[in-house]
Amino acid sequence: MKKIFFGMLFLIGCMAMPAHAIGLKGGVNWDMSTALGKYAKFANIYSMRGGSVWVDFNVTKHWSIGIDAGFHQLYENKDRASFELAPGSIVTASTYNKLYDIPIMATLKYTVFARGIIHPYVGIGVGTVYTREEIIFLDMALREKSWNFGFAPTVGVQLTLGRRFPVGFNIFAKYGMSFNKYTYRGEDLNPYQYVNVGIGLLFQ
Repeated sequence: MKKIFFGMLFLIGCMAMPAHAIGLKGGVNWDMSTALGKYAKFANIYSMRGGSVWVDFNVTKHWSIGIDAGFHQLYENKDRASFELAPGSIVTASTYNKLYDIPIMATLKYTVFARGIIHPYVGIGVGTVYTREEIIFLDMALREKSWNFGFAPTVGVQLTLGRRFPVGFNIFAKYGMSFNKYTYRGEDLNPYQYVNVGIGLLFQ
């Protein structure tokens, strides 16, 4: 998964270089995440292990379409719990829970103010989310992984330094949801809900 993220990072860097000439802009973000709803029982720590890359094509002064992809890891040490590995085989141990997600979404954004250096925007992303759930105990691990439909509305603001400066800043908050069939201690965790807050560099 890390190879996927760094591959996308390289791609965005290559595409962003001529962005101003062809109506493109893109960026690299540092994402901080937390799980919501039932998934907070699995991993309820606010995690700074994440990042995302994006590319937008300006259709008009206010509207843009693009692609957004990220990588996030949630984790938490849990108290002792019992797990049935096979009929009649039960193990009791403390666990280390990990949850990875890779959202890849097509996006639609509306920029409220197209002029000036401050550009607040709202947007929506629709696509797929890869999730991998790990429960690590002793020298063993239980793993589940899947690709599922997901969506993510976003609000944010982009700060630019004018046409002469190709680099700016992006600040955003995003709520995401995807649908899977994971369970934890016998409880259905569906849907996966999360919040990302991030800051990053913008290239235009």
